[in-house]
Amino acid sequence: MTKPLPVLPEAYRLIELESVDGTNAEAKRMAASGADLTRESIVVWAKTQTAGRGRRGREWISPLGNLYCSLLFDPKCGVGEAGQLGLVASLALQRVISGHADHVQCKWPNDVLIEGRKVSGLLMETEASAAGTLAWLVLGVGVNIAHHPEDTPFPATSLYAEGTEGITVAEILEGFVGEMDRLLSEWRKTGFGAARAAWLDVAAGLDQKITVRLPNETLTGVFTGLDAGGALILDSAEGTRTINSGDVFFGAE
Repeated sequence: MTKPLPVLPEAYRLIELESVDGTNAEAKRMAASGADLTRESIVVWAKTQTAGRGRRGREWISPLGNLYCSLLFDPKCGVGEAGQLGLVASLALQRVISGHADHVQCKWPNDVLIEGRKVSGLLMETEASAAGTLAWLVLGVGVNIAHHPEDTPFPATSLYAEGTEGITVAEILEGFVGEMDRLLSEWRKTGFGAARAAWLDVAAGLDQKITVRLPNETLTGVFTGLDAGGALILDSAEGTRTINSGDVFFGAE
C-alpha cells in the first residue's frame, strides 16, 4: 500500500525523492535554475542522502527512516534579518516534536533537544540580490526519527529511542511545514519579537553557564538571552559578548 504524502499548506510544492546528494544542494540547484519563488515555496524531501551536510560542513549521516528536507522560499527580508529565521524554524520543530515527546527544548543557534540530547538540526543557506535583500533562503532540516548517531561531540537521540515508535517521517514533515508557515506569516506581519520570546521560553541552558566554541577562541560565561536579531548574549568575566555563530556546550570546560 502506498503511504499517504504529507498535506502541505497552499503555495508549497513538494518534491519527493528516493535519494539525493543533499536536499539543500537540490534546493539550491532549483533556485539557480530559476524557480519562481514569488508564486510558491518548494519543499525538497528525500528518503536518504548520499552527501548530507550539517553546520560548518560536517557530515550528516542519512539512513532510511529519518527526515531529510529543505524548504526553499523567498523570505522577503534583508540579509541582516536572515538569522532570525533559523530560530523561527527551530521553534517550529520544537513545537512539532513536543507533540510526541516530553522535555523538548531549543539549543542555540538552531538545534532541538529531547532530555538534553540532540534530535534535530538545521542548516540555513542564502543568496543575496543586488538590491541587498535575499534572493532566496534554504532551510535544511534533519530529524532523527528511527535512528541517531553514536559517539557524537554532543549527545544525540531519536524519536523512536524516546519511545515514540509509530510516528512517520511524513507526519513530522507535514507538521513542521505547517507550523513554519504559521510562524513565518506571524514574523512577516509583526517582526521577530513574539518568536524570540517563545524561543526563549523553551531555550536550553538559559541563565546557566555555557561554553561557546568559535573558530579562533573558546568562551565561557552565562547565557543570558538573545538580542533583537537573534544573536546569543554571553556574560563572562571579561564582559558581555554578543555571538552570531558558534557551537554551544553546557557547563564550563
